[in-house]
Amino acid sequence: RNKRESGLLYAAIRYKWLRAALLLLAAGCNNTDKEKEAAQANADTDINIATAFIRTTLDGNYDKARNYLLPDSVNTNYMDVYERAYKEKMAPDDKRSYRESTIRIIDNIKQNDSVTLITYSNSFKHMPTKLKVIKQNNKWLIDFKYTVEPDTLSKPQPKPAN
Repeated sequence: RNKRESGLLYAAIRYKWLRAALLLLAAGCNNTDKEKEAAQANADTDINIATAFIRTTLDGNYDKARNYLLPDSVNTNYMDVYERAYKEKMAPDDKRSYRESTIRIIDNIKQNDSVTLITYSNSFKHMPTKLKVIKQNNKWLIDFKYTVEPDTLSKPQPKPAN
């Protein structure tokens, strides 16, 4: 063989390898998209939404946490209060400890197909906390009022005096 034929053969082999590598890469990217879609579908469960909400609040990412909230003014106000306390009053070491903490689901009670009560704690404070997850329009959302005022919401309210 002459140099020209060897060079062409070498180029053809390189082209085949490059083409095979690109096809594998494309297949891998396509698979990753499918995995992301599956993970997103799994994220839409009551437990996963609760865990995502807890994680974002432990991380101090209140803008993202608001995406999981049941939209009402009381929930929004409570979230604003918690965010201000986190930003203005919490010590940097505590913020770090919350970010580094793990979530422990202690209990979950499905009251019906659209309400789940979750009790959790984190590895920093070890304090059991209740969270109410409500399915509204086929989407699980956090009713933060229940976390802030669980006793008030579970007990009958007194009737005003006449």
